[in-house]
Amino acid sequence: ALQEQLGQAIRNSQTELRELEILRDASGPMLARFSEEFDHLLSSPKIVDVRLDDKALQIFTELLFCVDPRTGLRHEIGKFRIDIPICSKEPGNIRWHNLTRRVSGHKEGMHAPHVFPDGHGCLGNAAEPLAEMLGNYEYSSAASLCILFIESVNVNDNAGVRINNWPVAKP
Repeated sequence: ALQEQLGQAIRNSQTELRELEILRDASGPMLARFSEEFDHLLSSPKIVDVRLDDKALQIFTELLFCVDPRTGLRHEIGKFRIDIPICSKEPGNIRWHNLTRRVSGHKEGMHAPHVFPDGHGCLGNAAEPLAEMLGNYEYSSAASLCILFIESVNVNDNAGVRINNWPVAKP
């Protein structure tokens, strides 16, 4: 537990140092880095738009699909807006919003098999790499992982087992 707390304290310290660097040199290398990240986001084939407001980087996706490993059927999950907070480096603060449909899955109004009605995801083993990406301001990598999260399912848990509640994609 102490090692985990120490690791978190180090990550928080590194994040604060980077934020200070951004404030000190907003027109220099960090601005170039953010510009490069933005360009990478826009070049991703599954991202159709990127917006930035005062709280979050908003990633808009094309229609996303997920294959049920039990049946091999491809399910249409929907188009998404993924909100990645710019001030928080905690992956639990990312929110997914299905712009196409909400489904009665594990709960009523699910955005995706592992995305609950309030938009938070049950990240499982994706939480740690997402935290690292956010801590390093690797927003294009984080966005790619967020999309992959929607396109993946664990049918061995209570939420993922209901992938079949999403419509089967047309061939």
